[in-house]
Amino acid sequence: MGGGNHRGSIFRLLVGAALGRKQGSLVSSWGVGNSSDQEKREAERDHERQVTATIGEMPFLWLEIDDDPGPSSLRGVTHSNLGSAAPL
Repeated sequence: MGGGNHRGSIFRLLVGAALGRKQGSLVSSWGVGNSSDQEKREAERDHERQVTATIGEMPFLWLEIDDDPGPSSLRGVTHSNLGSAAPL
């Protein structure tokens, strides 16, 4: 199973942080900085794979929202309220 780059995706970053807290094994370099060297990527590889597997098991819903991003846009309102949505 493939890995990914949590430094390029806030969603991967948050999923990985949640997994680390749940497992009690957060990688010390997780989310630190905007880039990483080969040593950090090696240390993070297994965790990135766990994040990929977790995301792959998630159900999703595609919403087409055709307005410009911003706090008062439908995009902003939807994004702000997604955390409070109850599971279906």
